[in-house]
Amino acid sequence: MGQHIPSKSAVLLNNDPPVLMAYPNPAKDIIMLKANDPSIKIKNISFYSIIGVKAMELTVNQTYVEARLDRLQPGKYLVRYTLSDNTQSVKQIIKQ
Repeated sequence: MGQHIPSKSAVLLNNDPPVLMAYPNPAKDIIMLKANDPSIKIKNISFYSIIGVKAMELTVNQTYVEARLDRLQPGKYLVRYTLSDNTQSVKQIIKQ
């Protein structure tokens, strides 16, 4: 009870507690990734096709990133991220 439910276009990329948000999802050309804790930075982000082929990798070292998706074909992608506290997770996004 009392749990925050994100808007329809937002996806929490780590559920307990949410440490990174990616929106909008589905995305067309840009997806925003934001660390919820301002003391934690996003170190790197990798995008993999649904069959596991790495499509793109970004090294960022920031709390907020606007990732351009124009190099990716439309479809489902797995996003793997590493934070400055070495938290890692993998979730799915959709590129339109």
